[in-house]
Amino acid sequence: NDPEITISCDEYPDDLIYATATDNCGTVSITFEDTPVSGGCVLDIGAFLRTYTATDDCGNSSTSTQIVTLVDDTPPVFTSVPADYTIECDEEITYDDATAEDNCSGADITVAEEIVPGDCPAEYSIIRTFTATDNCDNSSTATQTISVVDTTAPVLSNDAEVSISCDDYPDGVVYASATDNCSDVTITFEDVATEGGCVLPVGQYERTYTATDACGNASTSTQLIILTDDVDPEFTSVPADYTAECDEDLVLDEATASDNCSGVTITYSEDMIEGDCPQEYTLVRTWTATDNCGNSSSVSQSITVVDTTAPQLTDTCGLMNGEEVEVCCEDISGTVTIPAACELSFTDNCDSDATSTLTETCVGDYCPTETVDSWCDITSPEALADGETCDNYSPHSMRLFNFPGSEFYTTLSGTVANNSDGTQTYTMTVVSSDNPAAGWTVTANYEAGMDWATWSTQPGNHSYKSDCGLGDHTTWLYSMMIDGSASGWGDYAGSELTLSHQPSNGYFGFQIGEGANNKNGNYGFSGWIYYSGSFLEEGVMGSGDLFGDLDCCLPYDISRDYTVSDCAGNTTTFGYTVSVTGEPCEDGTGGVIGNSGGDGSNGGLVTLKDLIVIESLMPNPTSDNSTLVFETGEDISVNIDLMTMSGSLVQDLFQGNVFSNTPMTLEISTGNLDAGMYQVRLNSRDFVVTKKLLVTN
Repeated sequence: NDPEITISCDEYPDDLIYATATDNCGTVSITFEDTPVSGGCVLDIGAFLRTYTATDDCGNSSTSTQIVTLVDDTPPVFTSVPADYTIECDEEITYDDATAEDNCSGADITVAEEIVPGDCPAEYSIIRTFTATDNCDNSSTATQTISVVDTTAPVLSNDAEVSISCDDYPDGVVYASATDNCSDVTITFEDVATEGGCVLPVGQYERTYTATDACGNASTSTQLIILTDDVDPEFTSVPADYTAECDEDLVLDEATASDNCSGVTITYSEDMIEGDCPQEYTLVRTWTATDNCGNSSSVSQSITVVDTTAPQLTDTCGLMNGEEVEVCCEDISGTVTIPAACELSFTDNCDSDATSTLTETCVGDYCPTETVDSWCDITSPEALADGETCDNYSPHSMRLFNFPGSEFYTTLSGTVANNSDGTQTYTMTVVSSDNPAAGWTVTANYEAGMDWATWSTQPGNHSYKSDCGLGDHTTWLYSMMIDGSASGWGDYAGSELTLSHQPSNGYFGFQIGEGANNKNGNYGFSGWIYYSGSFLEEGVMGSGDLFGDLDCCLPYDISRDYTVSDCAGNTTTFGYTVSVTGEPCEDGTGGVIGNSGGDGSNGGLVTLKDLIVIESLMPNPTSDNSTLVFETGEDISVNIDLMTMSGSLVQDLFQGNVFSNTPMTLEISTGNLDAGMYQVRLNSRDFVVTKKLLVTN
């Protein structure tokens, strides 16, 4: 037999023997047995291992093997194929399956679909191709054609009558709808104008709709379109709000308007709204636009008339804004003449009733008050060139006789209040000359001052006190103490004194003037006092004196601030300052009024402390003569006199011109003088300097 043979699957099993056998003696019978082995495409068995057995008549046998491979070259046969059919595009497609069988093994059927477009989007053909394939790759095909068609017209739906805004016509908006079983629908329409409605020129239309699907199937419907107008007219130009000054001409422009559908009629009104001032108001101009359908809109323009212009000054008394007007001191008593406030002239662009207000503010420590007309500073009486005052004492401003504490005191600070009622209040803080940690705060009130004629002609005896003979007592003022007190401070704390006038009969008054302080020729004051009270818890009483130099030319400023206002609150400000300089007024020749040749710093005769300087008076004491050496600060005429301590003239020593900064020598003969204390007095231009000279036997 052949070791391997191939046979058609149709022929197996068929008991055919593909082997032969021979025997040496007789006949042979052949049998076989098949055992499946792998291989081949035929299912379920594709190949066999066949074992042949050849047996003779005597039972002798032999075997042989052979591979039998089954083959299949016959394609499957379709037993059923779905029939071709036609359906509407909105019907459901039925997809049936084909069946097939094979001569040897099972058949596997696959389906392939091809869509063939038709004449419109909703129409097409589906070609289904079935392929039956057996295990040995033998195959056969069959086809089915499904035809999809669209023969149904769209369904058109619309209201018989609709109202639309005139703005929406014509705009292509369709007020109808359509549905189709298979495809999109296109709706077209045609309008024919008819009479009616408020919208001009045409108010309504008869509309015919046509709905057509993608395959050309169509249906029609009619509708009445009524145009409406519920849109207000629109203003195309409106005069802008603006603000105008009260003295400007108003610009009155007009508004314009248009309507979305028809003509517009514009009406106009205005309203006046008063402001806070007559010249300020608001003019509200209102326009109303109305169309043919009765729709209307309104706009307004506000013209605000204001007054923002401040009043204008027309006359400021020749003064500049911020100017400083200086006022000098007219005399040593501190007299000043404050110029009257300027009465401004002004005008306003709109308000004839504009007003001006003046605010005066005094700035400085020496400002007058409601109760005080003016002030003076108090200092201890100034020493002469020899370091002592004319009464041969070191400078002091208060003396308490027979006092258990200090006898002499100097002024730390002090003021005089020249009260509006004519009285004077002297306030002094004095310190002990031998204890800087102790002193008094003195307050003394005096009646209004009297001139010499009034003082001296009062009932009773009245005089003046001039220990040094300085000044003219007829120019002094005199008064009586009303009351007084002294409160101790520092080591004197807790001590209290009550002060009263001495002498009680008023023979001597409290005196004020040049040389009235009995210490020098300065403008000052002096007066006797009685004191009583407690000192360090012990009762005390006695008499004493008050002295002081006065500076009544003191500076302060008066600010005059004007505000000119109109009714609208616009303001113009103006101001100037009256500056009380504290400096003396100058006369026409360059001198000082009431204080010839001085600078006013002391308010009295002694103004230029270096005008005459006594260098020496030697010997002193002397019995025969003494030599005076002096020097002047300017080229001046000098008078030199020898005076008693009470101020009486003893001898004219010299009168003549001297040159500045040149030491001058003068011999003074004293051999014919009585023993005692004298004064050598040098004066020029009301400047006085003295030196004490003691004459011995």
